[in-house]
Amino acid sequence: MELAYLCLARQADILSLTYSQLSNDGIFIKQGKTGIAQIKAWTDRLHAAIELSHTLPLDKGISSIYVLHQQSGSGYTRDGFNSRWRKAKEEAKIKFPHLNFDFTFHDLKAKGVSDLDGSLSEKQTISGHKNISQTARYDRKINVVPVVGGQKKQ
Repeated sequence: MELAYLCLARQADILSLTYSQLSNDGIFIKQGKTGIAQIKAWTDRLHAAIELSHTLPLDKGISSIYVLHQQSGSGYTRDGFNSRWRKAKEEAKIKFPHLNFDFTFHDLKAKGVSDLDGSLSEKQTISGHKNISQTARYDRKINVVPVVGGQKKQ
């Protein structure tokens, strides 16, 4: 979740992420859907997410090229990951009944776009959308607008 949210990445791009895509500058992601290539610059929080991936269990004597991997070292299939995702959400609902878990994995990208600071154009560049109308659909932040008499005078 954290990687998808921070990198504004689709599920397929996260599941195919390998350690070879990590560099001193950040994480190289070429979006499978748009083909747009970007390096997602490191932050402390992004570093922590990658560090957490090193704690995923592996069978004895096995290593993995995948950041998110199964115990066998293999990457996840979409169906396999979705099964784990549903189970994790069910467990989270029990542990945190006061929180709403009615969202999809893809909603994490929209949440990331909404949480970005900046103009829609800046959000488009960061998210890797090909056009601004795509970005606008993902940006779900509710704008605070002035009321009559509350506008700034020019």
